[in-house]
Amino acid sequence: MSEVFRNPISTPGVDGVAMSKVSVIIPVYNASGYISRALDSVLNQDYHDLEIIIVNDGSTDGLEDVVQRYLNDKRVKYFVTENKGVSHAINVGLKEVSGDYVCFLHADDKFLPGKIRKQLSLMERFPGCGVSYTDESYFLEGSSRSHIESPYFHFSGDIFYLLKRNNFIHMSTAMLGREIFEKVALDEGLACHEDWDLFLKLSAKGVKFLCLDEILSDISVHSRNLSFDTKVMDATRTVVGKRARDLWYDFKKNINLYSAKGISNLKRYLTFKIYAMIINFPRHKKFNPKSPREMFSERIC
Repeated sequence: MSEVFRNPISTPGVDGVAMSKVSVIIPVYNASGYISRALDSVLNQDYHDLEIIIVNDGSTDGLEDVVQRYLNDKRVKYFVTENKGVSHAINVGLKEVSGDYVCFLHADDKFLPGKIRKQLSLMERFPGCGVSYTDESYFLEGSSRSHIESPYFHFSGDIFYLLKRNNFIHMSTAMLGREIFEKVALDEGLACHEDWDLFLKLSAKGVKFLCLDEILSDISVHSRNLSFDTKVMDATRTVVGKRARDLWYDFKKNINLYSAKGISNLKRYLTFKIYAMIINFPRHKKFNPKSPREMFSERIC
């Protein structure tokens, strides 16, 4: 039977972590003022068997001068590509990964202490999980009233039905196992919402997601974020939203009683619908939050 459940995992037993190598991909475009904070947040983790893959997406703001200070650390790898967007930069990084697991970190975000160790422990305790993610907080650059907790309701298990409506997983919180990341690539035609698109495709295939119910990533909000470009955000949300509907249509089209796949899809469908009815999804207001950008705008006003 398909599984759908909310945040069942806290962080007991996190010290018994096997020595699996973790790769962290940091795509960067004109973030010379933030990249040191991001890099330090990874290098200061209490888990050290890792590599950091920095992909410079054609920056023109002196980024390389900042990054050079970190290249004496053998764990740090640096690649430069022409400016083709965040998805292209991540795809370049994925080709260079040598770890057993991969994380992503936007250059203006940061990992909080223990993030990699705790998340890796979760992945290795639940080997059937293909993707894990954590709770997150948001901070407004340059503001004294700087932090809010994530407004998004998080889920674990078979989350396809829940994820098709809206994305609640931030890329800077995600960790993928090798069997997953070796087979994926981000859509380079999307200026944003590339993370939602990726997670939708994985969840549609039945990949299990696991949420670690602890704030372990800190997400930056500032005027240079693409989230402030409402035209781009609305356009890509429309594109990915249509893909979500198409994936759901294809899934339902293959429900039948005459094949193993058809019966499996029927079980998934019924599980989705029953669970949604129990929690009043998506009607309940907790599933329809304001975005962090909107919340910060209200505070400033």
